[in-house]
Amino acid sequence: METRLKAFFAAVLLFSLVACEPEEELRPGLFVSDQIGQMDMVSADGIDYQYEAYFDLSSNSMKAKNRRDAWDLAFSADPQNPNIYVNSAQFMRVAATGTLNFDSVYTATDFDFEFERVYRFYQRGWMCEALKDPKGQVFLIDRGQDLQGRKRGYFKLQIQAYSNGTYQLRFANLDGANSQLLNVETQADYNYQFLSLANPDSLLSLEPPKDEWDLHVCKYMERLWDGSDTLDYSVTGVLINSKSALAYRDTLLSADSTLSFGDIQASDIQHHQLKPKTEAIGHEWKYYDLDEGTYLVRNRWIYFIEDAEGTIYRLRFIGFYGAEGQKGNVSFEYLPLE
Repeated sequence: METRLKAFFAAVLLFSLVACEPEEELRPGLFVSDQIGQMDMVSADGIDYQYEAYFDLSSNSMKAKNRRDAWDLAFSADPQNPNIYVNSAQFMRVAATGTLNFDSVYTATDFDFEFERVYRFYQRGWMCEALKDPKGQVFLIDRGQDLQGRKRGYFKLQIQAYSNGTYQLRFANLDGANSQLLNVETQADYNYQFLSLANPDSLLSLEPPKDEWDLHVCKYMERLWDGSDTLDYSVTGVLINSKSALAYRDTLLSADSTLSFGDIQASDIQHHQLKPKTEAIGHEWKYYDLDEGTYLVRNRWIYFIEDAEGTIYRLRFIGFYGAEGQKGNVSFEYLPLE
């Protein structure tokens, strides 16, 4: 069966002219044909990583692309698994007040705020537990920064009820000003739908329908080791659609310096390692070289991805810069194994 494949990129901001490490020469595929995928996050006006993008392997297309500041809150559209998380690409954070009193005047410095973690995406945000038995828990939300790095302030959010994909919320400024009630009715053919507090009356379908995408290139917060402790750090990486896709990095194949990407066969797949892990790909396929002053791509790291149709692909990343040196132009080579 001949499959036509595709790829498109995600890229980021206009940055200094740089080049990635020399890339291994691409070889013909053994089964169909190798495809070069690109997801373009390249930005305008000097703003770093302005966009996020969704890519589908089987249809050879980028399914959606939007600015990373287009939303504040994400709502699970699965009626059996309610969840809300905030946009960590904008450095948004959450603090639980432990109270039901929405009318209280809260001071942000009295609370400990947490970033959403990537392993919680599509699983359980900091407000997820309150949705299982919604009694009116009040949360404080740090709205993070806009694309120019300016702080956006805080608001308080009360989860009043949840039923069959519909969220009943109340939010306001910390002092109670600009109070609003919201009924958020999600559509079950999506994993998540999104809300911008700048226009809370319109629910946004920024993510493609749940069975129509595999990869999501975006910014998110991660805990990284700095040599003595872990710290919160904003990274750019690739997440999988953990509701319909499975993936893993094959460490043995990645460590074999004699193996060409074109020689990998279906018999090399360790099927038991394929997991619905959102960060199965993540951000470590690239790293920042202090001596070179640029990101280098680990183009020998081999990933296997199984999509919603059951097709398994081999994939490796081959670039992080555009033709003019723009950082964030994510490129990858992939091929279905049949």
